[in-house]
Amino acid sequence: MLLCEGCEDEVHLACRSLAAVPGGDWFCRKCQPPASAKAAARVLAVLAATEQVHEDDTERKKEVENARRSDDDEEDDTGEDQVS
Repeated sequence: MLLCEGCEDEVHLACRSLAAVPGGDWFCRKCQPPASAKAAARVLAVLAATEQVHEDDTERKKEVENARRSDDDEEDDTGEDQVS
């Protein structure tokens, strides 16, 4: 038996010509999201992943800049690289 994620109707596997329970969420024909909704969900997933990569890259750039500033401060404190 399959249970629709949308309306919780029950459907026999044989009635849908299925040999096994499909992975993931399953929707009956009445609740099946349109193809455009599926495509939009895929696009949103890609955008979310891209945004995460961008955030990670921005964070790494900040860490590098902070390390560079820290190195510059240490050189100033030791008197190295100072012109008299």
